[in-house]
Amino acid sequence: APSPSPTASSSFLALALCDFPSGAGAAAVLRMGEQLRILSEDGEWWLVASKASGKECHIPSSCVAKVRHRWLYEGVSRQKAEELLLQPGNRSGSFLIRESQTRRGCYSLSVRRSERASWDSVTHYRIHRLENGWLYISPRLTFPSLHD
Repeated sequence: APSPSPTASSSFLALALCDFPSGAGAAAVLRMGEQLRILSEDGEWWLVASKASGKECHIPSSCVAKVRHRWLYEGVSRQKAEELLLQPGNRSGSFLIRESQTRRGCYSLSVRRSERASWDSVTHYRIHRLENGWLYISPRLTFPSLHD
């Protein structure tokens, strides 16, 4: 097995936002939701490696979300958050925090919920910021940071 390159050890954890390639007749090298390491972020096409298979490939940056702290997803839309959370491997209570696409500098919490045994949905909550920098979803419950 090849030894990991120095850049791989300091690389970001990321997630594939789509099957790639996605064209008809092409076997997907990466599947939506697959965990990735970003090896290079030059331009529109990033070099990534699958954590599962170790395969390296170039993929459009629009098909990759950086993941920080295992729950903060960068570049994920509300619709894509729903697609990711509703994948078969996730259960009720699975969540992610993403940057809001409509309000710069704001975040949203997306949570998978089970309504009935066969019907799961995703609920989105806006995370508000107080003047002192603390965060809240409900005004009666505030936190000093996203970590809390």
